[in-house]
Amino acid sequence: MAAPSLTAYDTMICGLVSDATWSKLDVLRIYAAPTTAIAALNLVSSSYNATINGSPTFTANLGFTGVDASTTTYLDSGFNPTTAPSAKFVQNSAHVAIWQTTSVVNANPFWGASNGSTIAAWVLRSSADNFNYIRINGSATSGGSAGTATTTDGQVIASRTANNIVGLYKNGIFVANTGVYNSAGVSNLNFYELGHNASGTAQGSAPAQMAVHWGSGLSAAESFSVYNRVRTYLIAIAGISGWQTAYTQNLISNNTGWNGRTLRNVMAATNTYNGTQVRVTLSPSSGATMTIDAAYMGHAAVAGDAYDFDGTQVQITFNGGSTGFVAAINTPQVSDAMTYTYDRTKNFIISVHFSAVSATRSANNAPGYYKDAVNEAGTTDVTGYTTTQTIMVSKVEVQ
Repeated sequence: MAAPSLTAYDTMICGLVSDATWSKLDVLRIYAAPTTAIAALNLVSSSYNATINGSPTFTANLGFTGVDASTTTYLDSGFNPTTAPSAKFVQNSAHVAIWQTTSVVNANPFWGASNGSTIAAWVLRSSADNFNYIRINGSATSGGSAGTATTTDGQVIASRTANNIVGLYKNGIFVANTGVYNSAGVSNLNFYELGHNASGTAQGSAPAQMAVHWGSGLSAAESFSVYNRVRTYLIAIAGISGWQTAYTQNLISNNTGWNGRTLRNVMAATNTYNGTQVRVTLSPSSGATMTIDAAYMGHAAVAGDAYDFDGTQVQITFNGGSTGFVAAINTPQVSDAMTYTYDRTKNFIISVHFSAVSATRSANNAPGYYKDAVNEAGTTDVTGYTTTQTIMVSKVEVQ
């Protein structure tokens, strides 16, 4: 195996051990590997290496793609939770994580086993209602939905940590619980991958997958930790983007009359991502242009006004170094990658000055503040701002 792959495996595994999550895994299989033989290995132990059935498409260092509804193309994990010695995947403490490169709606689960009455585990995104269904050791006929319109590309974790509930995590971040979804035992079947085991018959699933792991239930902190360790490997080997969305806002209406004003949007601290680079997406209205001659970003002060910077703010540039732009109607502007240590536990401010007639956007819960006839985009301590639901920030990404 080439040195870069060995280094990436070592970094990932040592990190999982250090985080005390390695001991929670029955199986960790990285499909994004140099060969199918390596992709089939269980990195946790010499047991439960996958048997490849049929001819799933394999792309070196990216992974496998299954065949939807196929009864012959799938991976047999060899892992049966009822017979595996010292299995960590048990009735009231269990998780499965799947890392996909495509987001699809599908009638066939991406992974797991079901005996018709009890589902050991599976994950799918239903075309019927756009829900993500995550069922672990529960009824095969009802329950287990968690969250609408959440794509399944990237990593999805389903984790049962109690007898009555399962949590859904997307890219390490909690999305929703299933509501009451009581456990009903585990299925006496081998888990299948690239599809699931339906009472002994494979039902293939088409999404392209880069990794899978399962074991005991994971907390929110553990889910975030495992996600980051596997992600680091995939950045190095599969070349996935290091950018992650720390904040996003659904902008619903236009707002005009911003010439000469300074506008500050404050994003509340969230359980998302830390990073050392930040880029922001600013969105003009769908009916007029937006002209900005100065933009700054930084953490909010711990005291004073909610819209005060803490003194670490940096100027944002666009298009390779420009301090401003004129955005055409309905044309979002993505900033350059700015060096800044983003801390997800702190409020974050984007501040801009509009230097000409401009229109931007607004949202029901947008935390905005503005001041007329002044350019204080980069000033640390300011006063006299008025609250508004106007917001020009549609996304903040970090890496």
